[in-house]
Amino acid sequence: MTTLLEAAVATHLALKEQLKAEYALNDDDQTLIDTLDGISDLKELIAYAARQARYEEAQCEACKTLIASMQERMRRRGEKAEKIRAAIIVAMEAAGEKKIDAPDFTISMRFGKPKVVTTLDPSALMPERYVKTKITYSWDKDALAGGLDNFDAEAMKIAHWENPEPVLTLRGK
Repeated sequence: MTTLLEAAVATHLALKEQLKAEYALNDDDQTLIDTLDGISDLKELIAYAARQARYEEAQCEACKTLIASMQERMRRRGEKAEKIRAAIIVAMEAAGEKKIDAPDFTISMRFGKPKVVTTLDPSALMPERYVKTKITYSWDKDALAGGLDNFDAEAMKIAHWENPEPVLTLRGK
């Protein structure tokens, strides 16, 4: 489109200069303006380019709307998958099933690692061996886990073990 407009401008200017030289016209002479309108398609090409730009902008906005809609759809489908997996875990636990073989996949359930759950704000004055210092305070969960394993009183004031959550694995065949 840019090349087409550049060519049309060059043609328009050449015609303008030719008419001015041939008929001794000025740039603001109405005869020159009317004649150029009749023999040059520059204004129509500019209008066409403007319409094309407006169309592309509208298409861009439509794409943004579609992308936002699809992202929302993707988020909902991910949440639905998580809920279904949670329901499968509940059902398998209730039935005492650890593994299910299906023709197209295998479902297995196991318990993950127990989590260290902190019960105090890390910015409180705590023993340094249990605190990792960054820009803000955060717990050194590995040190806390070691302290909990050794029944360290300070660690037990700060954190406790949480039961591991079940992990569901689906393997396709």
